Amino acid sequence: MDFKEIFRSVHELPSTCYLCGEDVAKPEEDHLPPKCIFPRKYWSRLISVPICSGCHDKRDKDDEYFRDYISLWCGTNVPQEVHDKRRRSWEKRAAHKIGTLKNVERTWITLPSNLTVPGYALKGEMKRIDPVLECIAKGHYFSLRGRIMPESNTQIVMTKAPFIPESNDPEARFWFNKTVLNEVIPGMFRLKLNCFQDNNINKSNWYLEFYNLVQFFVQFSWEERMD
Repeated sequence: MDFKEIFRSVHELPSTCYLCGEDVAKPEEDHLPPKCIFPRKYWSRLISVPICSGCHDKRDKDDEYFRDYISLWCGTNVPQEVHDKRRRSWEKRAAHKIGTLKNVERTWITLPSNLTVPGYALKGEMKRIDPVLECIAKGHYFSLRGRIMPESNTQIVMTKAPFIPESNDPEARFWFNKTVLNEVIPGMFRLKLNCFQDNNINKSNWYLEFYNLVQFFVQFSWEERMD
């Protein structure tokens, strides 16, 4: 099954902001994952969900930071077009560049030969990364279910990124291997998802990966069984 067949078209969804739940006569479209972290030719492969102008405006700066974080850390794994976007943004706003690079720290890098050498790494600001991950999870949920994600019982864990420890949650690791892989953008972004029942609660697990390097896991309970 093609990835796009799993999710609803934005035109089939209610005119409700997927983040705040506000009914909007003419909602804007939000692309998930954020389209700014992919080359333009892949934008049509992303899902679109309705969003109000207020929530959309709040998202822009975090999306840009996330793009810069991804492009700096993933290096040559990220297409040149994404690096060019970051450079043009920095040329227009020097403060944005300074704010991102202030978190570069000296570290030790292990080469493929197992030789360890000194280097530099960008420490991500999770207070800016977490909102982006939450929007991705909420957007996918809204596209599948046609309603906003409940605020309770939601867990988002970054499982592979600089300065962030990998998840040791045994349930998360178990379901990584149980889900069916869907190619969203081959070689750039992958999504695994699985819905299951546990103690009469329906749960969904998501495992998402950017550029074969940045990964995160989402789990949420979405409704009780009505047996």
